[in-house]
Amino acid sequence: MRLIIKILLAFVLMVVAIPIANGQEVLWGVDMNYRFDNREYVDLQVANSGTMFGSRLSPQLGITWNQTNTLMAGVNLMSDFGHRSFYTKPDFFAYYNYDNGRFDFTAGVFPREKLTGEYSYVFFSDSLRFYDANLEGLIMHYKTRIFNFEIGCDWNSMYSSDRREKFMVFSAAQYKPGVFYVGYSFDMYHHAGSYTLGGVVDNVLVSPYLGVDLSELTGMQTFKVQAAWLQAFQNDRSHVGDYVSPGGAQLDVRLKYKGFGVNNNLYLGDNLFPYYDCPYEDDNGTTYSYYLYNGDPYYKTTSGVYNRLELFWETNLIKDVKTRISSIHHYDGHNWGWQQAITLRLTLGGRLFGKR
Repeated sequence: MRLIIKILLAFVLMVVAIPIANGQEVLWGVDMNYRFDNREYVDLQVANSGTMFGSRLSPQLGITWNQTNTLMAGVNLMSDFGHRSFYTKPDFFAYYNYDNGRFDFTAGVFPREKLTGEYSYVFFSDSLRFYDANLEGLIMHYKTRIFNFEIGCDWNSMYSSDRREKFMVFSAAQYKPGVFYVGYSFDMYHHAGSYTLGGVVDNVLVSPYLGVDLSELTGMQTFKVQAAWLQAFQNDRSHVGDYVSPGGAQLDVRLKYKGFGVNNNLYLGDNLFPYYDCPYEDDNGTTYSYYLYNGDPYYKTTSGVYNRLELFWETNLIKDVKTRISSIHHYDGHNWGWQQAITLRLTLGGRLFGKR
């Protein structure tokens, strides 16, 4: 712990001293994420009830130079209410960013918000987005007025005497010359268990989509209709030895006017998480579950149907504070479950001193 404090102090001195010496700028930022999320799923067959209630504080400090280069470092302090405040170990992050307006490259340990592509909840669940705040690796963006592309890698586990590599490669792109647009989302997760317990799975998911954006024509904040195909390719090398390829179609409707909105996602197709309840550590009965699948577990539907309906109100109560109140209804083809969520995000930042 003392070593960590010394490293942080050294970094603070660096970001203060370098701009003074070279006429650059010092940046600072503070993010606070709060989430109350109550899930009443007693009648659902594919998900469990529970409540997430906590907050995450993320201060950071850094320097910028030549209008394109930025070096930042900070820490995530996570608290689940009911435990001691900030009971988890501090999660440090540090990253370099180059951005010339069209090409944007980030490397290091960086906030998940750097990932800006169109990813359905089958890729990343809302709980993952809240609790797993950082990506470890790199991400690259290429952006124009009508085209956006990103590709990156999130490295989850390093090679050692008792474990093997786990990593995700992800990508997304969208071309939107007018009201109509096309795009895709993709990820490939290589999940490897320990040497003694095995469990090596290649989990690939790709989702091409097309849509229409009528927001400007209707005067609404959001009016989008989007159709996608979700296709998975998964190979449990240790227990199956061959690929399975479940797939299905999804229709999304997103409406928002004066802060009030409706989002409906209808999925029709196969169980996209076929190994979710399968054991991969035979000695203790551990299943793949969320170790292998980052998306919402509703996509392991046994009925061929899953519908997510969200009714929400979203507003900036004051400057830099964004609030969202949601009533979310899940249908698994058999029964309904109800989720109530309140999220609040405060984002502050700016320049301390340096070149103007």
